[in-house]
Amino acid sequence: GTAVAVGENDSGQCDVSGWADLVAVVAGSRHTVGLKADGTAVAVGENDSGQCDVSGWTDLVAIAAGLNHTVGLKVDGTVVTVGGNDHNQCNVGGWKLFDNYKTIEAERRVAVERAESKRKAAKERAEAERKAAAERAEAERQAKSASLNKEKTNLQAELPTINGLFPGGKRRQIEARLAEIDAELQKLQ
Repeated sequence: GTAVAVGENDSGQCDVSGWADLVAVVAGSRHTVGLKADGTAVAVGENDSGQCDVSGWTDLVAIAAGLNHTVGLKVDGTVVTVGGNDHNQCNVGGWKLFDNYKTIEAERRVAVERAESKRKAAKERAEAERKAAAERAEAERQAKSASLNKEKTNLQAELPTINGLFPGGKRRQIEARLAEIDAELQKLQ
């Protein structure tokens, strides 16, 4: 919750060593602003346009700093500003970004739940695809096994009928093919 700063310090914009209990720090062109855990703000540096006049701010949830202005977002969703307004950068009167901070937290929770739901759905889809692929592979294995077993049965049935008719050649071919089939069946198991 403390702050450190380095760089040009001609306006005291790096004099943050005494800050504590910070939840955020932002830097403008020549000023630095800190958001404290209690919702207040602190600022150091050049203040020629009043950009460091944040000591009265309370109930902040976020801060930002520009060239010579500072912006704060309050718990109720309203926006406060101090500093130079030469380009209407501080004309935020009437801005209300949300009803209250609880709304932001609720929206964040919904976004987290939605992301978790998408992650879970993606995981379930991946698991279903993996399972379908495994089932397809098993069906292909079973079909191949059935085809090989049918071919094996047919070849085994042929062996007794060629016994003695074809001395060696045809029988050796069938026996070689039967050995190949047995090897393929062994791999499929």
